[in-house]
Amino acid sequence: MKTILVVFMLTISLQAIFAQEKLKCFWSLYHEVHVANNLPPNSSPMTVHCFSGDDDLGSHDLAVGQEFNWHFCDHFLARTLFVCHLWWDTKQLGFEAYKGTWKKPATSTFHLWAAKSDGIYYNEDKNNQTSLTKKFDWQ
Repeated sequence: MKTILVVFMLTISLQAIFAQEKLKCFWSLYHEVHVANNLPPNSSPMTVHCFSGDDDLGSHDLAVGQEFNWHFCDHFLARTLFVCHLWWDTKQLGFEAYKGTWKKPATSTFHLWAAKSDGIYYNEDKNNQTSLTKKFDWQ
């Protein structure tokens, strides 16, 4: 009877520990992806649709200054791929927002994609989100 009680208490404790999102990534790393509408003031909303082979994150209309974000654990074989498609007025663009790699980073990762009037910018420094590098032109 004591053994059953100990196993039960251990199970409850482990569930509480793994309920914290970052700790769920036992075999892989925790990743954050953000897609921000940094378009000029008074711009029409931008539509964002992001998905992977396993998860469709839906379509979201973002006003200027808003962002859509999600987090996940990479597939342990580095097969995770998230694609986003953005639409703004007559412009649009699809791109890989996250692609797993065999060359694993040492820590969890942060990915910020910011839409501006001349294209899509990227940053992976969570502590300095103002430093953006242009990656794509709108189509």
